[in-house]
Amino acid sequence: MIQAKKTGKESGERDALARLYHRHGAGIFRFLRSLTGDDEHAAELCQEAFLSALPALREGRELGSAFLYRCARNAALSRLRKRGSERRWLTLAGDEPGAPGKPLELPGPDRELERRELRAALDAALADLPEPLRAVFLLVEVEGLSYLDTAEALEVAPGTVASRKHKALKMLRENLRRSGHAL
Repeated sequence: MIQAKKTGKESGERDALARLYHRHGAGIFRFLRSLTGDDEHAAELCQEAFLSALPALREGRELGSAFLYRCARNAALSRLRKRGSERRWLTLAGDEPGAPGKPLELPGPDRELERRELRAALDAALADLPEPLRAVFLLVEVEGLSYLDTAEALEVAPGTVASRKHKALKMLRENLRRSGHAL
């Protein structure tokens, strides 16, 4: 098979995209996995998000995390619109063993059961949140974006981010309380 030789410009674009992915890919993937509840769909959407950033790279724009999270969210919403129905969004990012903030000790069976029950209740409470509140919660609390970066990613005012986060926390607490898990 004959391959066309890559120009310096194409190689530079590829390198810039690779650097961007290296810096932000894991966080974008976690965010998308949290929205979709599916690793395969999250991987596809992650690729779409980075490819959608290519025109901005070609323009020489400096791309930050807020821009990339907006691309990722737009890719996810576009996929949902194409399907014509909303997919149930189940998981919270960071469920891998050894993830930041996770204890490395092995719990006993009673603690493990308690943890699983709480995790299931939290997943259900997150799934019940309206998408705008869930997106803010995931970006701020799970991915650690600032209110300003979250506002830019979601194309809303920073005050809206604060308000949505407050509403999301209030709804999560109430949902967890109703399921017998007071926080």
